[in-house]
Amino acid sequence: MRPIIGITSAFGPDPDGRVVREQSCLRAAYSDAILAAGGAVLTSYARARAENIGVSSTVGFWERPERTFMLMMGGLFLRMPSVLWELAVFANITAAHRLVHVWRRVERPSWRPPSIPVVTDILFWEYPRYCWQYDVYVGLGILVPLLLPIQ
Repeated sequence: MRPIIGITSAFGPDPDGRVVREQSCLRAAYSDAILAAGGAVLTSYARARAENIGVSSTVGFWERPERTFMLMMGGLFLRMPSVLWELAVFANITAAHRLVHVWRRVERPSWRPPSIPVVTDILFWEYPRYCWQYDVYVGLGILVPLLLPIQ
């Protein structure tokens, strides 16, 4: 039994609603790509502007090497939607963290983020590169998109 939706396209009627599903998937992919690109640009821009006023802003996890590596892994293993989702989330978190870090250094040196053990460590990442926390986070960042099912 076919559902009656009554949608027509340039190729004729679409009784099962496939055109609607494909359009919604494309909209989701485009929004992920736009958010990922915006986060990537904002992360680099926040660091450049902070260094312009004399504040070192090397905080956050998703810097350029991580973003480039994850995009290569997503293309190589055909996991680009999940990599774009991860990039859209964590690149924007890194950009926001850099903005908070610079604000804290310039305006409010005594301010500290709220102390929620795991969440604060992830959102306000201040571990140096090449420590065990960094290695664990990189491993999770690689495994999560590769283990998610392909849509």
